[in-house]
Amino acid sequence: MTEVDCLVAAARLGLKYNGMQEHPEGYSMPMFTDVLETRSTFVQRPGETPEAALARVRARHVNSGAPAPEAR
Repeated sequence: MTEVDCLVAAARLGLKYNGMQEHPEGYSMPMFTDVLETRSTFVQRPGETPEAALARVRARHVNSGAPAPEAR
């Protein structure tokens, strides 16, 4: 994904785009923060869509039993 693609996806999904995270094996992964629900920061894994990455993070948060963060 390009930086523009990441910014568009972030705006569409209600995320904050934090930039690209460099992996030790030499590739980059987009990093986002879910500002609407979990406040979790996460990377989009290779082959994963932004939507799938967000669903993965939100599912992990729900399944952890952690309380939802308070709205700011």
